[in-house]
Amino acid sequence: MALGKCPECGGDFSSYAKLCPHCGFNPVEKRKGIALLIAILIVLPSFLWFKNHSSHEPPAVPSDPPRLSAGVTLSGNSFKIKNHNSKPWTDVYIEVNGGLVTDGFKKHLEQIPPGEATIIPCSDFADSYGTRLNLATMKPQKMFIQATFDERKRYWSGQLP
Repeated sequence: MALGKCPECGGDFSSYAKLCPHCGFNPVEKRKGIALLIAILIVLPSFLWFKNHSSHEPPAVPSDPPRLSAGVTLSGNSFKIKNHNSKPWTDVYIEVNGGLVTDGFKKHLEQIPPGEATIIPCSDFADSYGTRLNLATMKPQKMFIQATFDERKRYWSGQLP
């Protein structure tokens, strides 16, 4: 049997005793109180953090960015391409009759302002070999446009009349 000092009164009592014989101090209850205090200090902040960082709503998904809105017509020997968006298109790549296997006829423009139409002669379009688009030998069937709009690359594609 080991004798220890009571933390409350300083009297000697056995480590096997449930209470101090001098003042009635219960060391087991003291330890339970400390354990409860530690549990509260750990559990409560964790609960509050999870409560504030969890939501029953799904996470916000950025809205789908606007696509290029274009008006494309073929008039005589020229394409008329109109930017229907509210902001300019920059770094514009246009391809006519391109496909998965074949290169189309391409043209690069620095910018197409909003609401304005740009007239591009068909002969300005060339394939990777330098061959120019010639309406006498080839009918334009489809067009693909890639441009930077709202700081992101956007696309438009469509069949030509």
